[in-house]
Amino acid sequence: MDSGSIAMYSLSCPFIWCSDGYWMAWRKGTTDIIVNHGDRFGRIRFHGDVRRISMSGKVLAVKLPDKVFIYELGMDDNTRISSKCIHSFAMTRADDCFHLSSKELVVSKDDRLLLFSFEGNMLVECTLKSRVNCISAGVITKKGMASITVGLENGDVLNLLVRPTFPVDFELQRTHGVSEIIQSPNQAVFAVIDDERTLYVYHGSTRKIILSEKDVAGFVFHTSVSHFIC
Repeated sequence: MDSGSIAMYSLSCPFIWCSDGYWMAWRKGTTDIIVNHGDRFGRIRFHGDVRRISMSGKVLAVKLPDKVFIYELGMDDNTRISSKCIHSFAMTRADDCFHLSSKELVVSKDDRLLLFSFEGNMLVECTLKSRVNCISAGVITKKGMASITVGLENGDVLNLLVRPTFPVDFELQRTHGVSEIIQSPNQAVFAVIDDERTLYVYHGSTRKIILSEKDVAGFVFHTSVSHFIC
């Protein structure tokens, strides 16, 4: 008589979340998005696995395996947050990073950056010197133009204007790869965590280091930029 065997597997889903100011959103399970603002909450359900999310103000972008949805968020009269899908388009390409700018969507694959309109039209494609590890909202530029801050595998940090060809606003050259970039609420200060888990906090306009700390597991800015939590 054959003896049977029992195998047990544990399936864990990575925590996916994003925030901008007082708005925050995170994935619950694999198909739902919870949106939070203060003491108000809302839920958006999808018929497919949520792969990536990003938000800019009251606009939320959600990527499924084959489609992108753009939502406009609002406040109901009660304690609920309302959501309205304002754009959706097919996107089957694999991506490494997914970032919502004020009026465009930025995605990356290896060393390439691609800029899409909310209608799904690709506006710009450019190739950088190294693989893109992370993208965040950019620091405030001198002319007030929209920008993104990009961390590369070779250690470079680039602040790029969200315009044709992604012109470079400034560049920081570092020795270790960049794993995470966190922008302060007022976009005047930003933090970089490298592959060695060392934290560096930079002043946005002077690019001088304000704070450095080793063996950092995570970092967040308080709504007051003078306070850090790491």
